[in-house]
Amino acid sequence: MRVQLTKNVADFLQSPVHHFIGGQFKTSATSATGQVLNPSDGSVLATVAMGGAAEVDEAVAAAWKAFPAWSALSPNERAAKLHRFAEQLEKHTADLALIESLDVGKAITAAEGFDVPFGIEALRYFANLSTHAHYDTPLAIKNIEARTHRAPYGVCGFVFPWNFPFTLLLWGIAPALAAGNTVVVKPSEVTPLSSIFAAKLAAEAGIPDGVAVAALKETKTGPGPARETQMGPLVSETQRRRIIRYLENGVKAGAQAILPGGASTPRGYEGGFYVQPSLLASSPDNVCCRKEIFGPSAFLLKFKDEAGAVSLVNQLAYGLANSVWSSDLKRAGRSPSK
Repeated sequence: MRVQLTKNVADFLQSPVHHFIGGQFKTSATSATGQVLNPSDGSVLATVAMGGAAEVDEAVAAAWKAFPAWSALSPNERAAKLHRFAEQLEKHTADLALIESLDVGKAITAAEGFDVPFGIEALRYFANLSTHAHYDTPLAIKNIEARTHRAPYGVCGFVFPWNFPFTLLLWGIAPALAAGNTVVVKPSEVTPLSSIFAAKLAAEAGIPDGVAVAALKETKTGPGPARETQMGPLVSETQRRRIIRYLENGVKAGAQAILPGGASTPRGYEGGFYVQPSLLASSPDNVCCRKEIFGPSAFLLKFKDEAGAVSLVNQLAYGLANSVWSSDLKRAGRSPSK
């Protein structure tokens, strides 16, 4: 399948993609570049500038320079600019979804339906929240003049992983910017494109299903931009090998492979980095339960009641988000102690 690029995306990918510092594109001090690969077919998607200490120092200096003016704005003024940024992102939803699909390998329908709109909604949410927050609150302590005062910290640094580049970018920087801070972002070197594209749009806007086995078996893998794709490729061959190694070790440690997964090669995309979805079942101490695999792999654990489910989740070493899937909405929403 030949992917039809939008003009904006084609122009963006045509020339080397440089660092975006202080509102403009800049080359690396050493002129070093790297290649971003298209995980759907292994081809070179873009050439990007690779930075080091010099670029970090320059970016931090630019952020500190912008901090006094940005932090001095009222919450309403900052919120207005963030809403303009959100509007600019919305105008380029098709471009951002295509970039995310090409760069990460995820299904374009997922990028259109989740990654891009959820990122934009986060920006709007924190912009609105900042206008209702209490920045100076007196404390009722006898004989003492005391208060809680909220103020911007300064420059906030973010290092994002490759799995949800655009969504995590907005989830991270939106509250920081809304609170009056400035930001420096280091995206993953394998999926930097949507972050850089979003930074360009910021400047233009004026900003300094269940564990359902049959369903998994029928999941259609393929290139991200294909409309029929439900599961795109992984970000790299290294990540594919990592996931397969995890599955092998999980089975060796006693896990039952309800759906084994493994390498996949869709016809016409033999050079891509694909794996089939997997479903393992075992005890909570299995490596595939305790480690974050970063791939299409689910792990099945049985529990007797809600308290048992919460206990299993809290045994993990990650502070990530969890969700509850149930056909009984009332039960899903009740306290584990009830």
